[in-house]
Amino acid sequence: MSRAARTPLIALLAVIAAVGACRRARPVGPRRTYVHPNGLTLAAPETFKDRRVSVIQTPTGFAVYTDPRVTRLAARALVTFNAGRAMPAGTWPDKRTLDGRTIHSVVDSFPDASVGSGGPEYELRAWESARGGHVAYVQHVQTEEDPDFGLIWAIIEGTKPPS
Repeated sequence: MSRAARTPLIALLAVIAAVGACRRARPVGPRRTYVHPNGLTLAAPETFKDRRVSVIQTPTGFAVYTDPRVTRLAARALVTFNAGRAMPAGTWPDKRTLDGRTIHSVVDSFPDASVGSGGPEYELRAWESARGGHVAYVQHVQTEEDPDFGLIWAIIEGTKPPS
């Protein structure tokens, strides 16, 4: 097979693998709905990877955690409504469309921040436009393997900006 023919095939296989990885990371099961006084609505999974999910209301949104008693590296994510700001500062190279909503995102890695045997740290930051501002999302992950941002994507899928 020529190099010209292999390049599109390799790209297609990479896309299939990435889609498969995203699907595996998504939680299944029931969700609980939370409504913030600012109008932000969150439908969070009750469990993620067999760990109970807790949601705490913050002044501008929600903090979402998995049960830290099950693993030493509990997942944590933040969802905030930032009123009056059309978009956050920074570069947002990735874009995904979910139910007609455009989600801009970036993954930062902090390989020098690892302490002990937890591995490098990663952070997915994302945002979407909302009436009167934008909704921002963050999930921090520390792992020795590829980071799994399935929790934040499940949260993004279940979030409705204020109307």
